Amino acid sequence: MAEYQVRRWPAWHHHMALVMIATEALVFVGLAGGASAMLIGHPIGRWAVVAGCTVAVVVVAIVSTIMALYAASEVREAAGKPTPIGGDWSGVLAFGVGIVIAVLIVGVVMPAMLTGGMALAPSTKRWVERPRIR
Repeated sequence: MAEYQVRRWPAWHHHMALVMIATEALVFVGLAGGASAMLIGHPIGRWAVVAGCTVAVVVVAIVSTIMALYAASEVREAAGKPTPIGGDWSGVLAFGVGIVIAVLIVGVVMPAMLTGGMALAPSTKRWVERPRIR
């Protein structure tokens, strides 16, 4: 276990960056494909948009939980270690993780929930299934 690469911060950061890039690619494909299908009047587009939004919300929930657990262990480890200005690192770490989680919720979860809700709305269903003029 001592040789496990994700035990250090740079490896963890690299791993999480790759996971987020892959996840964002999946979300983009779901949302772009769903929007395109909705524009041409295919009902599956609504469900693709909802699936993309669901993936985004679930991933943010998982990443936020991992970040909170990681920060909690770091706060426990950093408690009592002096900062350059004579303070304690634990409050700084907790505040930083709290800000990141809040940004994820406001920047990803809320728009994804609103978009998914609008895709499921009856008015959107009527719009997608409307007769097309060719």
